[in-house]
Amino acid sequence: MKNKSKRQNVKTSKSDHAGSERSEGPGSLHVSLSVRHLTNRSYFAWILVDGKTGLERIQDWGFKRMWMKGRYGLDRPGHIGDGSIYYKSLTVATGPQDIKGIGTLTIRYDTGQVDDSWAYIRDVRRVRRLSGGSWMDPIGSTDWLNDDFDIFGAYPTWYRDYKLVGKAKQLVLGHSDMDLGSMDAETPQGKFATFNLTDAPYWNPTETWEARDVYIVEAVTPDGHPYSRKIGYFDAGIWQPYHGFTFDRQGSFNKWIYQVARVWPTADDPEGFVYWSHWGGAADVQKVHGTLFGGPIPMVFNGPLSEDEVSLSALETAGK
Repeated sequence: MKNKSKRQNVKTSKSDHAGSERSEGPGSLHVSLSVRHLTNRSYFAWILVDGKTGLERIQDWGFKRMWMKGRYGLDRPGHIGDGSIYYKSLTVATGPQDIKGIGTLTIRYDTGQVDDSWAYIRDVRRVRRLSGGSWMDPIGSTDWLNDDFDIFGAYPTWYRDYKLVGKAKQLVLGHSDMDLGSMDAETPQGKFATFNLTDAPYWNPTETWEARDVYIVEAVTPDGHPYSRKIGYFDAGIWQPYHGFTFDRQGSFNKWIYQVARVWPTADDPEGFVYWSHWGGAADVQKVHGTLFGGPIPMVFNGPLSEDEVSLSALETAGK
């Protein structure tokens, strides 16, 4: 199926790991947030590991996102503005000192238009616009590309082609309920309990695997993309992305990517909940190197957040 995506409204129960409805938007691979669609993650870490020697570095970051579409229950007609913007995201480094203040602002559209993206450059203390192809660029020194989130993180038509490979029952990391760790822990393993940072290759999860029905989908990337193709594994009931494999331009397998979601309460509704990825990893088997993301501090959904907090001025202020 070439350059097509289907949108569905899916009603599911909390026990099925879902929210109220599937979100409007560009082939959304997540379940919609209820009411105001605000995501605030005051802390997460990029954890860089060498597959042979172990932990290399931990980078501290913060993240905010305002969903401009699919805002069911509060705004009418369900979006802010003219409906062309899907979300606005702000990500800023908080440590260590050599990267503190570096950040990005991204505006994702629901029209097929490439992202508008800006980065705060510490050396010149200025905000600079990024190229329209930044959606497929590496994220700093990590093993992730920008479109690795949700496995297929690009707008659907940016990939050249898709193929439904099949449906199967597979072991996946489908519903995290383990202890996330503690910011007060004396060791990295205690702080980031969801990863096995003790034993090689140091990027494996410690969460329990479970059998779920999944659809297996292949995406062919455009020219200029670091990968030639991706294969993703998505929940057959709610289209939650579990994990995927990527292949370099020569067609050789190079990365395993996984994300792990859990049910989160919403700040504005005692009965509201969101099923959202909180931690995961990318393991480059060719380089024998991995980058994990996660942290012990819970995410906050539908708490106080304004458009001013996900703006160019907010990016520049955070950098200074």
